[in-house]
Amino acid sequence: MNKSKLIPIIASGMIVVGIVLTAIGYMSGAVFTIVTTDDGLKAIDVKDVQTISEELTPFSDINVDLDDTDFEIIPSDKYEIEILSYKELEKGFTYKVQNNKLLIESDGLFGRFFNISLGEIPKTKIKIYYPKDTTFNNINLTNEFGDIHLDRIKSNHLNIYSGDGDITTTNVKMDKFEIKNNFGDIFASNVETKNLLIKMRDGNLQFMKVVADATTITNQFGDIDLSDLNSKGLTIKSNDGDIEIQGLLLGKSSITSNFGDVDLQVTNKESELNYNINNYFGDIMVNDNEYQSKAKHHVNTIHELTINAKDGDVNVQF
Repeated sequence: MNKSKLIPIIASGMIVVGIVLTAIGYMSGAVFTIVTTDDGLKAIDVKDVQTISEELTPFSDINVDLDDTDFEIIPSDKYEIEILSYKELEKGFTYKVQNNKLLIESDGLFGRFFNISLGEIPKTKIKIYYPKDTTFNNINLTNEFGDIHLDRIKSNHLNIYSGDGDITTTNVKMDKFEIKNNFGDIFASNVETKNLLIKMRDGNLQFMKVVADATTITNQFGDIDLSDLNSKGLTIKSNDGDIEIQGLLLGKSSITSNFGDVDLQVTNKESELNYNINNYFGDIMVNDNEYQSKAKHHVNTIHELTINAKDGDVNVQF
């Protein structure tokens, strides 16, 4: 047989054997995962998980670029990094403080893993601790696979990109807050910013207690829920999902919905807000008054609300 054909057959056979042995181990009560390392395939289990920590020199900027890791930034009384990882995978990323900037990067190793997991094997986690009164200049976080959790962050600019994972932020204050998330949910509470910009592909968004000069949200698939909102400008574009908003709308507010209901509980008085509502397929309800296709209201104010819905009910209550 031609050697070029024989090699793939042998490789496939080895993978099948590995899967069979993994299944046998699982039925015997073992909890482990098989990964590819520089030395070949290796089976590692919970006992191979370790936690290491190191105190860091002070930094005012953070730049993170990870492949497959849960990541947290936590207030403390010192600068420190804590890593929970398999011993075999501890070299999967590097970190250093350089020119007052914390740099954490994956080396691309995670993308080369052949991985079979059986049972609850802990995911690689990185935790960054910082003195609680710190104000950062810029924070840029990129994580292809894994959750991100931020608590009590103050920064001039916070930029988050997540390929697949949930994002949670609590008690954050900054001039500019940007999130781009392809797959996964976003939850935030107590957010204060001049400019809030969110782009989502597939996931639910829930924000509680938001104060912003300008808010822009785009979501392809998933619900949008904003409560206790105070925004001087609001733009929402939703392709498929329900929109619920409770709060004060100042300046110009625009909501576009292709598929899904729109429900607004506005703390403005009706005499303080112009509105223009259009709906192609669905009901329009304003203060329990029902309208067909259109509802307009004009008063002497600079605050205005525009809603364009294609398929779903619109409900606005003052």
